[in-house]
Amino acid sequence: MKNKKFFFSLFIKNNNYFQELARLARLEYAEQIRKDKELHDIIQADKAEAKHKQHIEFCTHITWQLVDFALKIGEYRQLTEK
Repeated sequence: MKNKKFFFSLFIKNNNYFQELARLARLEYAEQIRKDKELHDIIQADKAEAKHKQHIEFCTHITWQLVDFALKIGEYRQLTEK
């Protein structure tokens, strides 16, 4: 009878120990997921900013090409007096 109680109490202690290990593992996993999400958000923000900058540069380049073309047409009309 004493052996049964001893082994049962040992079983309960081990069970509690492994439950605590599992709880700590879940906490570590949740923390790692949070860190990964933060890193992902930073990378996504950087990509979005780079894409926006590239778009602005492209639009600015096209706009200046249109302005240059309009000035050349104006110069041509002045030279030909049309």
